[in-house]
This record gives sequence, C-alpha cells and structure tokens, in this order.
Amino acid sequence: TLEYQPKVYLANDDVFGFEALVRWNDPLLGTVSPEDFIPLAEETLLINPFTEWLLETSLKQMHDWDTQGLLVPVSINYAMKNFQNPSIYTTLTHLLDLYQIPQNMLEIEVTETSVASSLSTIAKALNQLREIGLSIAIDDFGTGQASQQYLLELPIDVIKIDKVFVQ
Repeated sequence: TLEYQPKVYLANDDVFGFEALVRWNDPLLGTVSPEDFIPLAEETLLINPFTEWLLETSLKQMHDWDTQGLLVPVSINYAMKNFQNPSIYTTLTHLLDLYQIPQNMLEIEVTETSVASSLSTIAKALNQLREIGLSIAIDDFGTGQASQQYLLELPIDVIKIDKVFVQ
C-alpha cells in the first residue's frame, strides 16, 4: 500500500507536499519493513513494474485530490534500475497526461548511494527527468564520499540530509 507522509514547514506547520511511502502489511508476517522488501525488488526486474504501480497509484491519488480542490506536490523514490528501463520515461509522461498532473507537482527522489554507483548514468537520467519538468531530490545526502560533486554535476532541486546528521 501507499501512505502519504506530509512534508511540513517547521515555522508554521503548513503542509507543502507529501512523500509517497510504500508499506507492506502481510497477513502472516505482519508489517514488513521497506528495508527488507525494496532491496529484493531491486535485485530483480520486479522493481520496474513495482515503480510503474507506484507512479500510477500516486498520480491517480493526486488527480483525486485535485478534483477535491487540493493539488500538492508528491515525491516518489526511484531505484537505480528504474533508470535502466527505457520505457519508464514514456510511462511517466503518459501517466502525467492521463491524470492531468502538472509535471512540476511530481518530485523524483534518488538516494545518494544510488548516485554514487554511477554518476554519469544517473546524471543523464536526471537530466531527462528535468527536461520533462520534474523536480529532483537527493535523499540520504551526506552518506557518500563525494557529496559536493553531486551538487555541481546533477540537476538537483532538493537535498534531504541523512538522518544521522539530523539526529
């Protein structure tokens, strides 16, 4: 399932967007942590249909909110293997058109460790997303070895500082 975690301005408690977070509640296993099931999906080609489901579900929810008079940005996480799937861009633009969501309302998050695995590949992919009109966020920033290099070479709109530094 998807849960939508609000993004809140600390100064005034205003909600300025949501992050779509995948949750797995299994009848036998109970709550399965994303740290357990996301790596399994990433190790297989299941990550691509999984991400397509994530896109479809998130954009449909945004459309439903929009019909109720509330359109706010939503961010979703992309895995490195998503960028190796050439149809993901076609799927993304199709769903944005289908649900009539302005491109600037969707933010794609990638983890810093994903970026570190292949800077040139990820830079090309993020530039393609930027050309579509999407916002780009780096999640878990500060965990890699060359963080400052990413700021110079990637089209980044948002930096999410890793929780180790915040704590």
